Amino acid sequence: MGDLMKIKLAIIFSFLLVFILSSCTKPVEFKGTFSTAPEKPKAGEKVLVKYDPANTILKDSKEIKMLVYQYDVDIESSSEFEMQKIENGWTAEFIILPEAKGVVIIFAEDETQDNNDEKGYFIKVYGESGNELAGLYGGLGAALYDWGRAVGVARNVDESLVNFEKEFSQNPDSKIKYFDFYFPALITKNDSSSKLIIEKELTLLEGKSEKTEEEISALAKWYKQIGNETKSGEYEKIVLEKFPNGKYVEDKFVSDFENEKDIVKKKELLKKFETTFPNSKQKQDLYDGIVLHYRNEKKYGEAKSFILANYGKIFPFYYYSIASRWLGDGGKFEDVESLLNEGIKFSEEQITKPTLIKSPSTTREGFIEELKYYAALNQFALGELLYNKGEKENALSLLEKGVDNSFDYYPQQPYNELYAKVLIETGNYDKVVKTLEEFISSGNGSSEQMIMLKEAYIKLKGSDTGFKDYVSKFEEAAKQMLIDKLKKEIYEEPAVNFTIKDMDGKTVSLSDYKGKTVILDFWATWCGPCLKSFPGVKKAVEKYKDNESVKFLFVNTWERVDNKLQNAKDFISKNNYPFHVLMDMENKVVADYKIDGIPTKFLIDKNGNIRFKSVGFSGNTDQIVTEISEMIKMVN
Repeated sequence: MGDLMKIKLAIIFSFLLVFILSSCTKPVEFKGTFSTAPEKPKAGEKVLVKYDPANTILKDSKEIKMLVYQYDVDIESSSEFEMQKIENGWTAEFIILPEAKGVVIIFAEDETQDNNDEKGYFIKVYGESGNELAGLYGGLGAALYDWGRAVGVARNVDESLVNFEKEFSQNPDSKIKYFDFYFPALITKNDSSSKLIIEKELTLLEGKSEKTEEEISALAKWYKQIGNETKSGEYEKIVLEKFPNGKYVEDKFVSDFENEKDIVKKKELLKKFETTFPNSKQKQDLYDGIVLHYRNEKKYGEAKSFILANYGKIFPFYYYSIASRWLGDGGKFEDVESLLNEGIKFSEEQITKPTLIKSPSTTREGFIEELKYYAALNQFALGELLYNKGEKENALSLLEKGVDNSFDYYPQQPYNELYAKVLIETGNYDKVVKTLEEFISSGNGSSEQMIMLKEAYIKLKGSDTGFKDYVSKFEEAAKQMLIDKLKKEIYEEPAVNFTIKDMDGKTVSLSDYKGKTVILDFWATWCGPCLKSFPGVKKAVEKYKDNESVKFLFVNTWERVDNKLQNAKDFISKNNYPFHVLMDMENKVVADYKIDGIPTKFLIDKNGNIRFKSVGFSGNTDQIVTEISEMIKMVN
């Protein structure tokens, strides 16, 4: 048979095969927002996830990722999958791990996530006979109290305890596995029976004639937690003697290390820990802890020597952290150059082939993005130093790499502006124009960038004629992107009323501002992102200072000092911030609002409903004003 005929037959066969497959494949049926096939998945089975975002924040998404967290007691695995668009819904597949008792799913497009109103989309894992696995409800209880917050599931103490009780009723012998989540949930609930329940469980455990390492460790740990030092000491002595290489001893090593103030003894503990527990996942934290100790003591030279002597064992963030603190305290270029170069080298190696231990709640893809960001910090810092030395071309190369590594993860406004500045100074006008167009249209622009764009525009065009119309399309693109983002994020939920005192001792209730739009900002004086956000927030406060229908309230919380009131007063006075500060002395308001990290801002409408929640700080002070302004427009 001729080659041409073979090719024709192959084409015909391929066509028929596609036709047969497409004709015989059962169409995907979407049942509500979220469903799976099979409905009762088992370990080792492939699960088809079906997601119809029509009634969710992702309804207009062009791409959707599925984040899969498989758990036993804690998270065992984190994975990320690109979903496929099929008709009106989206699908993706994953395989249930042998150790999984349940699965949490989150759907995302870029930074926008559908986490089922912070409840997560949960999948139960079943046994061979179709029974719910032991550990399903215990793991769910642990998620709802503790680790779920790391993946977008809000803490719900009551629901957590309900799930623990269900687990214990079905599998009473499994209680010990969950004490480190169950007991803290009881303590957090803080009703009159909590301590009694813990004491009862410990007494029952004591009554066992033969106790495992886990059981003796629990008795030592939790008797100490509830204040019974005598019994705690007795059981600690037993566990130290019987299990010198066990988990309790490992955790005690870490605790002793953290509490040790003498650096010589701290390093001795690290050395002994590494010998006793060579494969411990906590070893990395101890190495980082030595660097932190040196940094906090401002012994930057010793920190540098330790980092360079232990290449590969310390997280790349600390290369940058030591260098930047050192420079801020008067360090010279030659002090930090080699440290930053090694930080860049190590970060880039980790991006290609990560060996550092990632958090179980972070997917591999997310971890790579995190490593790129740390590479960027080191690149930016060295690039800025080289620029200040007059080595603009070398600086330009590093700054460009830093922008590439950080822009999609956590854009750095000051360094982005330095990169644009160096482009202008080296005559790269075409490139700076394209770069600034991207910065501005993506919502990461600033007033300084606008000035630089105009300067480059004039260099290329000879005058500023047409600049206003030219730049407006990028500003409009950024504004529309922000509006589209906010439209996805807007929701309605009654705000919890509270009554606390402000810095002047005046009693303030949220209900006092019914009929006004309230921006509620939770912060602390030790919180770096809070403090970095304040210059931008100050601009927003000043913009609305004459608008009686808009009120800003700053809730000072989670402080770690004895005199919280004086601490807040001193900070506000020193920085001359025109903020109305309320004192959450008992951290009750922050708990009522179920906040896991600060800064967190809420926009509350005139009817007392939360309409927006914003966590963290993007690094762009101008963007804060624009975002708050657009939020206010949308709810009024």
